[in-house]
Amino acid sequence: MRFRLDSQSDSAQDDALRVRRDKIRAGELLIRTLGALALCAALLSGCAYQTETMTTAANDTVTSYSAKVPGKWIVYVDASALNQIVRPSDMQCAAHTYPLDFTAGLPASVRETMPNIVAQTEDSDLAVPGDAAGKRGARGVISIRGDSLQAILRVAPGFWSSNIVSDVTVTAAVTVDGKNGRLFGKTLEGHGHGDTSAGLFCDGGSKSLQQAADQAQHDLMRHIGEEIGNADRVRGS
Repeated sequence: MRFRLDSQSDSAQDDALRVRRDKIRAGELLIRTLGALALCAALLSGCAYQTETMTTAANDTVTSYSAKVPGKWIVYVDASALNQIVRPSDMQCAAHTYPLDFTAGLPASVRETMPNIVAQTEDSDLAVPGDAAGKRGARGVISIRGDSLQAILRVAPGFWSSNIVSDVTVTAAVTVDGKNGRLFGKTLEGHGHGDTSAGLFCDGGSKSLQQAADQAQHDLMRHIGEEIGNADRVRGS
């Protein structure tokens, strides 16, 4: 009688263990299924890899003068137009998008570049007419307005892996106004190139685009600094 009870107890324990194992297997299967569904959804719908430019001050500007542009200058920057969604130019990685944003990086880069060119600066969040600069103790107003942004992103297939190559061109309208009118005006460009591994699910595109965008922004800063620093009418105003 005791042997029969022990056998029944062992059988019940075995049944309980089997039930627990079945539940664990079912849970693991559910997790794998949900993971696979999430992966499929990501591949089908694509991802948006945000790219924002860093601060890239130009400390390598070259001018024909040993001294900075004298006096105090008000500096105004509008980069609101330099913001767009970049899409790959070919089918590979076509499901993904790469938002590219200069709206914070460009003004910060200008603020750090201008003190290398002019003796004193005052940043302004609003556009200021040149004839109003004197009331603020300034010789004039330097205005930099983002004009256009062009970005090309493509996949370069390799034997073992692929790279993503990016080219970025950023354009800005640069003006300098004094108390008696326009002293300088020009549209300037900056160019940049990026080349990085495509990575997992094309996330390397963001790094490639970041590399190209930062180079383009630095190139633009250098051109702005050299043009203003070499402008005789600005110096002589």
